[in-house]
Amino acid sequence: MFKSRYSIKDINELLEYLNLSRISPKDAIQIIHATTPQGKETNKKFNWKMMRFTLYIWQRLEEETLMKNLNTKTESAILTVGKRNYKNLYEGFHDSKILNGLAERKEALNLFKLVTDPRQREWFKPRYFLYPKTKTSIPQEHIDRLMQWPKNTS
Repeated sequence: MFKSRYSIKDINELLEYLNLSRISPKDAIQIIHATTPQGKETNKKFNWKMMRFTLYIWQRLEEETLMKNLNTKTESAILTVGKRNYKNLYEGFHDSKILNGLAERKEALNLFKLVTDPRQREWFKPRYFLYPKTKTSIPQEHIDRLMQWPKNTS
C-alpha cells in the first residue's frame, strides 16, 4: 500500500480546494507537472535561468566552505559569471556569443538582479538544487542561509 508523507488533513484540504476551485485531479496533475523542471524541459529560457541559479548557489556553497562566510551577492554574481562553466553555458544558450569584458559585467549585473528579485524566490526550493557532484538535494534551510533572506519574509 502507498504510504504518504503528507497527513490526511493536508490531503483533505487539497481535495477540498480542488473541489471548490472546480479543478479536476487530472487538471491538477497537469498544472503541477507544468511547473516542474520536467514539465519545462523544452523551455530554453526557464532552463537557462535555473542553470544560472544553480551555478550561483554552487558559488555561494564554495564561499561558505572555503571562506567560512559569504561574499556580497554582487561579488558572488561576478565570481559566478567569471567561471569557465558559466561562460560555456552562456555561449551555448546564446548562439556562441562570447562573454567577456563589458558583456561579462552586464551579465553579472543581470544575474545579481535576477537572484535578488523577490519574484524569483519561488524557484529556490530543494527540488531544484543538488549539492555539486552528488544526488543530494540542498535543504531549504541551507538555501535560505546561502541566499541570506530575512526570516520574516516568505
